[in-house]
Amino acid sequence: MSVAGGMPVLAIKSKEGEVNALMHTRGTDGPVQVMVELLNGTAPGGSISKKIVEAGVEAALADNPLWVDTTWLTADSAFGAAPLAALEHFDQEIEHTIADSPNSTNHA
Repeated sequence: MSVAGGMPVLAIKSKEGEVNALMHTRGTDGPVQVMVELLNGTAPGGSISKKIVEAGVEAALADNPLWVDTTWLTADSAFGAAPLAALEHFDQEIEHTIADSPNSTNHA
């Protein structure tokens, strides 16, 4: 799968193993667009969410924002059935992390 600019898309689910693999994947031959599919087990402040934020910070600083897919979230998820809650959560956490970084030059 690739986006309009021809950049390949790496789609992962918000599962511990897949997020860990993403965190250990560096130095590809070219830019890759990462998309994280949120699953119901993902909770604000949980270990998976923190790793997604970390990946989002790295992606934002590389001018290649992380995509977050909320298609699979249901009313049973910690974010509820409203995808906007999940998107706002990750947006705010990524922005705060960048702003609070000691090396921040206010990228957010």
